[in-house]
Amino acid sequence: MEWLTESPMHSIMIGILLISAFLLTWFISRWKLFIGFAALALVAMVGAIVAEQMIVTDREQLRQDVFDLAAAVQSNDVQGVVRFVSPQSPHTIRRVQAEMPDYDFRKCRVIGFNTIELPEGSTTRATVDFVVGFDVDATRTLDYNGSGTRRVTLTFEKQGDSWKITNYQHDHPQSRRYIKL
Repeated sequence: MEWLTESPMHSIMIGILLISAFLLTWFISRWKLFIGFAALALVAMVGAIVAEQMIVTDREQLRQDVFDLAAAVQSNDVQGVVRFVSPQSPHTIRRVQAEMPDYDFRKCRVIGFNTIELPEGSTTRATVDFVVGFDVDATRTLDYNGSGTRRVTLTFEKQGDSWKITNYQHDHPQSRRYIKL
């Protein structure tokens, strides 16, 4: 059922198809019962759209977390980035705290998702592979000042109601790794 709660388009398409079928049947038969069915289908479609907006799936939460993480990176907020990392991953926290001061981000925006993997049967692990556009000054330590796009892969673990990063991979700004969009 996740396909129904990920996007309102499915509910809209099914609703329009049902409403059209009922109205066409009414037009041909002139039975008022089909007008009632069409109205009921309209109410059900609106209800499904409202429910879809209220339900946040794991995939939607992961996407939002990635956007929020990019905003924290763009703000050069080391503690804000650390808040996304699992407390059970102290090595990842230390890595973030060691790497972030090397960069002065002027821009860090998610420009595309390659994959969001939620393995079947596992509701506690996920991998998100995405591409960011960046503009960074790293001249103090890496002798680089510029902009571009880079691929980032985050490994998440669900802890309570939230997803936390347990590991990550990213390319150095001067790397030429192939980026899949």
